[in-house]
Amino acid sequence: MKKVLKQVLLLFVLLSLWLFSFIYAQENETKDEGTSNQDVSNDVNLDDDLSGLEDDLNLEDDLWDDLAGEEENTEEDLEAFGYTDQDEVIVKEVGTDYAILEAPVVKLSNGDTVKQYKVYYSTQSLATSNIDATKIKSKTFTFDTIDGDKIELKVDGLAPGTTYYAVVVPVNAEDVEGTQSKEVTFTTKKIEDKQQEEKHPAAEVEVKNVTYTISGNKVTVKWAPVQWADNIEIYMKALNDENYEKVATVPANTTTYTVEVSKPGEYQIKLTPVDKEGVPVGKDYILTVKVASVPKKTPKKAPKVWPETNLIVLLLILASIWYFVVRYRRV
Repeated sequence: MKKVLKQVLLLFVLLSLWLFSFIYAQENETKDEGTSNQDVSNDVNLDDDLSGLEDDLNLEDDLWDDLAGEEENTEEDLEAFGYTDQDEVIVKEVGTDYAILEAPVVKLSNGDTVKQYKVYYSTQSLATSNIDATKIKSKTFTFDTIDGDKIELKVDGLAPGTTYYAVVVPVNAEDVEGTQSKEVTFTTKKIEDKQQEEKHPAAEVEVKNVTYTISGNKVTVKWAPVQWADNIEIYMKALNDENYEKVATVPANTTTYTVEVSKPGEYQIKLTPVDKEGVPVGKDYILTVKVASVPKKTPKKAPKVWPETNLIVLLLILASIWYFVVRYRRV
């Protein structure tokens, strides 16, 4: 297309020169032949004009070349970049009012790293053709430096208990957006879920620093105070038994408890952190103990009765008999 335009322009210039020369020759024919020297001079000037026009055409060629070079550079700048079907954006973390997305780092064809990204999100799928544009929101992230091949993008200001759809879009230095990622979806947590987490994060609730001592048939267990729990439930069973039997429930700030066994053998004691409703909120701690022997129980002896006690009882009996005898005689 460019070559055709150049040829048309050159043809127009040549036709213009031919027409100018023809008119010029016709005018010179009506003049005196004695002015031939002047005509020669004009011909020389005409040659100069033609030479100048050639220079202009050469400059025009250079201009076309420059424009072509700029267009090639522009095409390079607009070369496609962005995410492919193989690139995965992961929902790394979700809260009541935020979500953290992990996205791959995008590189341009020249090897430069894209340092600006946009997250478009909505409560409607962005792939829907009739989506309400007013419900699409975006957040821009700009990085000074990027280490590694992954970036984290935190989108906050979200509504609790709401499902969102999102895509990640890379943006180059000319503020041109590349190919967006595949759509991801996530649901923010409800307020009560957050309160439950703050009350007892189960991953952190654990009975620690557990020790025990045995004295006869008594096993005393000690442990460190347990946070994020309301109570500690204590269970016990013989080693070969299948089911535990609940022994006691103590406050979570209690650090010791003693259980008694009725016969020698191996036993398992389980400590379970629970909330006020008795729902487990952490990890069980199970320890195995061995009781070697159990002291025999001795029968209780009857209390000794001293002679003085017997004499007093005898006198009381005699006094009672004398009282009744004297009374009935009078009657």
